[in-house]
Order: sequence, then structure tokens, then C-alpha cells
Amino acid sequence: MGINWRQHFGGRFINADSLGADGDIWTVHDVQIEDIKDPDGKDSRRKLVVYFTEHGKGWVPAKVSAACLGAMFGDDTEDWLGKRVHLYKDPRVKVGGRTVGGVRVKGSPDIAQTMRIKVQVTARRRAEEITLDRTPEPCALRTALTGAGLSVDDFDRWAVNAGRPVVAAMDSEARGRAAQWVAGAGADVVRAAGGEG
Repeated sequence: MGINWRQHFGGRFINADSLGADGDIWTVHDVQIEDIKDPDGKDSRRKLVVYFTEHGKGWVPAKVSAACLGAMFGDDTEDWLGKRVHLYKDPRVKVGGRTVGGVRVKGSPDIAQTMRIKVQVTARRRAEEITLDRTPEPCALRTALTGAGLSVDDFDRWAVNAGRPVVAAMDSEARGRAAQWVAGAGADVVRAAGGEG
């Protein structure tokens, strides 16, 4: 799998191209209200911006996504701090009537159980019913790889060439050791061996 060029030209905010194929689980570390320019650059609006420990860019959630966070963690954004959220790419997201794809909330490992909510975006639209899953704890190795700018596919290519087990063949203990190795010098070894791209 090659490099997605869109990941390198995404602006100052997280978008669908910022996420891995299976989405990502990130930890909320700050929530702010900021002036955000409209796409045409002429006007700006005050918007909610969520920042994550694992990513340098902020995320501007749409009303539906903000309602999902509120349903999972409470209406006060201070209660969101330290909570993990599973974001994923949804190619069906529409903006201004055009299908452009975007970021959606899948759920969180920090909620007790799967929940269903209804969100009314506008008075003219029917309420949207959303299922928020209690997602599994993130794999430590996947988290380490993502933090190093690598994917499981990159690691697996390196592993096959090096005669090591691929991620799916590892037990949780082996994944933990591999995560520590990747967080140290391992990421550079995977890159140098051509595991990236």
C-alpha cells in the first residue's frame, strides 16, 4: 500500500484522510471554541475544535459528531478530557448537498455498552438515528505504528521479509513487545527495510 498524498495536504484540521483504514482511537486532551474560516475564506464562524493526544491537528466536529460525543461523555466538554473516541472515515458524508466524505464517531472503549441516539440536525430534517459502539481497546502495536506514521501493512511487509510473525499471528504479549520495539528503534528499522509504502 502506497502513501495517500491527501494526508500531506489536509490543512490544519483532521479530515477523513487523516484516519487509518479502520479508523483511529484517539484521546481527547483539549476542547476549544475557535474562529474558523469558511471554505471560501470570506467569513469565519465560531466552532468547536477537539484536540487529541495522539494527533497534532484539531478536529472540527459537525453537529451530529458533537452530539455523539455529548451522548457518550456528557454535555460539558471538560468531561470529555481524557476520554477516547473511535473516529472513522464515512464516504457518505455530505456537505452542501455534495457527497465529499468525512469523519464520523463510531464509539469509544470508554462507554459501558453500545448506545443508540437520535440527533436532529435541522428542524426540516428527520432525526438521524446513530449507534455508538463500545469499541475494543486499541491494539498497542497499532497505536505505536500509527504514532510512527506506519501502518499494520507496513509492519507485516517488514515482518514477512524478516521472517517474523505478522500482526494477526501475534498474541497480545507479542504485540506488546513489538509495540515497545516500534516505539523505540523499530519504526526506523521497518522504514529502512522498505516496510513503508
